[in-house]
Amino acid sequence: ANMIIPQINWAEDVDCPDMEILYPTICPVCGGETSVEKSVSGVENLVCVNPDCDGKLINKLDHFAGKKGLDIKGLSKATLEKIIDWGWVESCKDLFYLFENTDEWVQKPGFGRKSVNNICEAIDESRKTELWRFISSLGIPLIGSTYAKTIAKECSDWLSFRECIDGKFDFEEWDG
Repeated sequence: ANMIIPQINWAEDVDCPDMEILYPTICPVCGGETSVEKSVSGVENLVCVNPDCDGKLINKLDHFAGKKGLDIKGLSKATLEKIIDWGWVESCKDLFYLFENTDEWVQKPGFGRKSVNNICEAIDESRKTELWRFISSLGIPLIGSTYAKTIAKECSDWLSFRECIDGKFDFEEWDG
């Protein structure tokens, strides 16, 4: 449609039996193998099969800390890429220990004491988030913010949610 955000206005029904879609076989981030996997909903996704791929980690952390997750102000994707490159973060829980690197962090280009303190304060503040935000931040397949709110309404607190998971509760019993 030649707009800022590309969109398809129509698709012609053309029979192209010789048309073959070639997927990349190598991950552009880590160089690992790729695979086409079918999701629970039947959608095919091209994925890197390397469980330690930094690209996967960056996207997981970006979702966890982003608006649909804990909404940690100042923790952009670019910042996440840097702290991963510096070896400070290997999982979501590591974000809560970034304050241990404050003295080294303020020496890095593009960061000053105030910006680092603001990020650390925002991370600390995210500990007090609502249960639905935390559930949504986990990136559980097919659990977005709407269903996370339903789960939080039914579970009421973290311990109740854990009991449902540990007890292998059938979440499909709930509406939605």
